[in-house]
Amino acid sequence: MGYETLAEVEALAAKARRYEYVAFSRTITATGGGQAVLRCMGAGGGGASASNGRGGNGGTVAAKTITVEAGDQLVVTIPAGGAKGATSQPGSAGGTLTIIRGGTTLISIPGGNGGPAGAAPTSNAVPTGADWYVLGGLGGDGDRTGGGGAMIVEGGTVAGRGGNALYS
Repeated sequence: MGYETLAEVEALAAKARRYEYVAFSRTITATGGGQAVLRCMGAGGGGASASNGRGGNGGTVAAKTITVEAGDQLVVTIPAGGAKGATSQPGSAGGTLTIIRGGTTLISIPGGNGGPAGAAPTSNAVPTGADWYVLGGLGGDGDRTGGGGAMIVEGGTVAGRGGNALYS
């Protein structure tokens, strides 16, 4: 199949895939209509600062396929990761990633839980609006700090934990 005119080549180019890598909060405007796949990773949790503390959980990964029209605006909010805990305190959870169109939240991914001080870690909250997701794994055990968690599959068991960190 050959293309005879510049107009045919330009029409084909208009249908080409477009990728947007978003590293900070911003609004993206769709240049054409079609399917868009939103692939997102939530913020990780901060580690505890205690002799029996754990690392924060890893960020949850999620995806959603949507239909867009030219001119649609997607408001993407990229959150900060969780902060480390103050002396002998747990770390804070990472912020929530959201993508909103026309006032409607398309996907929302809560941040990874902060590392607990002196307690077992708990799984991250489930994202809303996702077609598919993998929860961030539990933070590692550590003395003072622990590594960020490996991911676990929805409905599965822990695939691994973050590395242990020791101090002297």
